[in-house]
Amino acid sequence: MAARLLDIGLIADEVERLGAMGQPRRPIAIAPRKVFSAGINFALNTIDVAIIDLSGKVISVKREELRRSSPEAAAECANQLLEVMLVDAGISKSDVVGAGISVPANFSGKHGTVLPNALFSEYDNVDLDAVFGEIMGLETTIENDGACAALGEYYFAEGYRHDIFFVYHLGHGFNGGVMLNGRLYRGAHGNSCVTGVLFPYGEPRPTGTDLVNELGQHGVVLDDVADLANLPAAAESVVSEWVERAAGQLEQAVRIATGFFDPTIIVIGGRLPSPLTQRLVDRIRWRELPGPSRGLGVAPVVASKLGADGGAIGAACVPFFAQFFPGSMDDGHNNYANGRRG
Repeated sequence: MAARLLDIGLIADEVERLGAMGQPRRPIAIAPRKVFSAGINFALNTIDVAIIDLSGKVISVKREELRRSSPEAAAECANQLLEVMLVDAGISKSDVVGAGISVPANFSGKHGTVLPNALFSEYDNVDLDAVFGEIMGLETTIENDGACAALGEYYFAEGYRHDIFFVYHLGHGFNGGVMLNGRLYRGAHGNSCVTGVLFPYGEPRPTGTDLVNELGQHGVVLDDVADLANLPAAAESVVSEWVERAAGQLEQAVRIATGFFDPTIIVIGGRLPSPLTQRLVDRIRWRELPGPSRGLGVAPVVASKLGADGGAIGAACVPFFAQFFPGSMDDGHNNYANGRRG
C-alpha cells in the first residue's frame, strides 16, 4: 500500500541514518502541497471558501459577499472565489480532488437533496450535488454544517486529542456533530446530532438567527448572522441579555450531550464571531450543574478555536474522506464509499 501511495505522490519518505548497520529507517509522511481539497460554507449574504492539503495544512480561507441566496448563485460565487484563491496560492484546479459543501440542512433520503433551515427555502429538495458539481467542475460532497464543524475542530483545532469529541454548532440553526474514536458518526441517514429539536422553531433558541431577530426587535436591523461581527455599541445591552438566556439553554444542551455520548470535551462553535462565542462559553455554568446521572460529571465546555472559519475548513475535510478514507465516516449505508453524498 505504501509503495502505491509513493508511486502516485501522496506520501513521501526520507532515509533516516542513525549510524547503525543494516537498512536505514524510512519514515513516511503525507506529502505537502500535492493534493488539495476545497470547502464551501455559506450564510444568506456571505460565502466562505477554504483550501486545505492532504498533509493537514490550511492553505487559505476567504469570505465573499453573496448577493442572492440560491444554490446556483452560491455555487457560482464559490467557484469564482475558489479560482482566485487557487491562482493566488499557485495551485492548479486539476490538483483539487473535490469540494465539500456545508449546508444548514438535514438529508431527505433522496440522492443529493436536503431539507434546509427555513431561511434557505430555495435549497429545498434541490440536487445540490448536480448544481455545485456542474458549476464548479469538481466532484462535490454535501454534508450538514454540524458534521463539518466537528471535522474541522477535530482535525485542525486539536480535537484529535480526545477520543469522544462533541461540537454544538450555532448558526442559522442549532446543530451538532460528534467524533467517536476518530470517526465522524453520521447515523443511518446522515442526520445524527440534529440537536435543533431541543429548541423548536417559534421559541427562543441559542442560535445566531435568534440573536439577529432579537436585535431587530430592538431597532438594530441586520441582514444575516454574518453581520454579527460588526455590531454597533447600541446593541450591547440586547446582546448581553441574549448571552445570559442562551447560555442557560446551552447548559441543558451540554448535559444532554454528556448523557448521550459521555464526551471528553464539548466545543461550542458555529457562525458566531469568536468573541461572542467565548462570552457564551464563559457564562455556561457547566462546573456547577448536577451530573447527567449519579456519579457522573458534566463534560468540560470550551469555545471553538477556528471560529466562523470552522465550517469551511471542516467542509474541505469531507472530500478527502470520501475519496481516500471512506471507512472513517461511520454511517449505516457508507454513503461516502464512492465519493458522493446522496
